[in-house]
Amino acid sequence: MEPIKPLPYGENCDYNEEEKKVWQQCLDAGLDGEEVNTVLSYTAVLQTIRGNWDEKNRVQTTKDYFKLMVDYRTKTDCYKKLHEENEDVNFFDKNWDTRIYGKDNHGHYIFVERICWYKPAALIDYFKSDDHLTNTRAVLCEAIESKKGNDKKNFNGLYKHVHILDLTGLSFGHFSSKVRGVCKNVVVEMGNFYPETIHKLMFVNASLGFRAIWSICKPWLHKITLEKTKVLGSGVKLVEELKRNDIEIGSIPDFLGGENKGERLRGWIDFCRKRGEGKEENSGT
Repeated sequence: MEPIKPLPYGENCDYNEEEKKVWQQCLDAGLDGEEVNTVLSYTAVLQTIRGNWDEKNRVQTTKDYFKLMVDYRTKTDCYKKLHEENEDVNFFDKNWDTRIYGKDNHGHYIFVERICWYKPAALIDYFKSDDHLTNTRAVLCEAIESKKGNDKKNFNGLYKHVHILDLTGLSFGHFSSKVRGVCKNVVVEMGNFYPETIHKLMFVNASLGFRAIWSICKPWLHKITLEKTKVLGSGVKLVEELKRNDIEIGSIPDFLGGENKGERLRGWIDFCRKRGEGKEENSGT
């Protein structure tokens, strides 16, 4: 087999013997290892093997998943688009804001989104097809992976992140059929192309009304993701809950009672574009 290069540390990252065996079995079954290693990062290869570990037909499912991911990334050209100016990405980022709030106690980046930052109606009006929408979202997902150090050029040891979704302002209006379709495509479908990326998923400021909406959302999520998901309340109790989940006050968003003011993912996208143009400067990240 041909694992690309040894990982330095983190997430128990290095292949164990069973994982090496699955990779070799995929190659023996006809997987184009050179193509996979060209299109996917080292960690994406490892994450794909681990993400399909409990599947009944492990080797065939993993092999099929590799083909799906290679085809998708080739079609969307998301890695290239991250490193160049793109109006679709600019529009999506403007209307689906994602921000970064430090790291948890283990070193996982904390990415935060808020319902009040979403403008689904604008996305519905701009993106005329589900493919157009999800293909653009893929570039933002690529930015998240790149920020963690998991692009094809860099690796910092941790390939998972904490994702917090603040539900303040959520109403049934957010779950009209069209808006529900946008959320499903943006939040769920992307998980199919970026497996094993979530360390913890937390819904915060969850109202009683969310319980009904949650019954709609739960079937969208993979069983492994559900096991990592927590639904939390608000106020002082929320701060204590976040601390119990290994997030100290300095990494808790200020609007949730913490001290971190956050930074927009857009700043990292701009840095990636400069890097793609050979103009990068010390970003301080």
